[in-house]
Amino acid sequence: MNPKVAQELSDKFCLKWDVDSSTLSFLRGFENQVYSFKKDGLNYILRVGHSNHMSHDLVQAEMDWIAFLHNHGIPVPKPLVSLDGKLVEKFVVENDYFNVIALEKIPGNHLDFQQPRAWSEEIIYQWGKIIGKMHALSKEYITKNNRRYDFNPTATLVEEMIPNEPNDIKSKIIEIFQSLKSLPKTKDSYGLVHSDLHPGNFLIRNKAITGILDFDRTCYKWFISEIAVALYYPLYHSPLNADKNQQEDFLLNFIPKFWEGYKSENFLDSQWLSTLNTFVKVRDAILFLYFPRSQAQALDHIKSRLMNEESYVNLQDFTSAFK
Repeated sequence: MNPKVAQELSDKFCLKWDVDSSTLSFLRGFENQVYSFKKDGLNYILRVGHSNHMSHDLVQAEMDWIAFLHNHGIPVPKPLVSLDGKLVEKFVVENDYFNVIALEKIPGNHLDFQQPRAWSEEIIYQWGKIIGKMHALSKEYITKNNRRYDFNPTATLVEEMIPNEPNDIKSKIIEIFQSLKSLPKTKDSYGLVHSDLHPGNFLIRNKAITGILDFDRTCYKWFISEIAVALYYPLYHSPLNADKNQQEDFLLNFIPKFWEGYKSENFLDSQWLSTLNTFVKVRDAILFLYFPRSQAQALDHIKSRLMNEESYVNLQDFTSAFK
């Protein structure tokens, strides 16, 4: 972001939220610019996003959902409203506009991605339980004036995202996305989900999940997809990726506790378990589209799995663990 624009935005933010500018500190930036700040002795997170990334209406819908979850006991960051009583402020700078939100900072640490077999049963159970409760709440959630989007990646999007990739991988990704069109969308199977709830997007403290983070990809999608994401990362983005026997041993321990937690809050018909492999491939396809091309090794692994299907663990072999 242009330093002049960043300064103008920070000045506007401090006025709208009555924040001491000396407490602002830049943390990171990719699709959004993220800062920390203090107000009334508490720590908060400031997120600034260009309208090209997400429209004002979509960010408003995201914040409405976060506020709803917070009010219903889900450990999400509490939104900090502006002095005008808004969850999202739109700041116009020259010919552009930016969406700015503020959230309470939740203490905690992330699970160790490199040691998935060391994850405790308590955390795995809570992970499943929180996802189950979010899905149950999704069934009763009524949107306000703004609605998040439905997950519906098109062939055009694939071409736009990876124009220089070979046609075979493009065709495979399009085929995976198109296979979803035949799946039913019922109140009990489809709704508003986090869509990216991997271990990097929740925090832990004193053996408890203290915070669910990063709702930037929240959308309407099949509930089973959220379970596939939980399985995907330890299987394919940890050292387990190199050893199918270790992957299978992990699943035998992970699935029963996770599913026990999920079932304690929400019912999902067991017929959806047959689609788990499809949604694992969907996650691979999404990452292949969005990963920077500089991450060549990760992209090669994903491409190999997508083009060579036997490299996946057959999750249907583990359906008995979901009982």
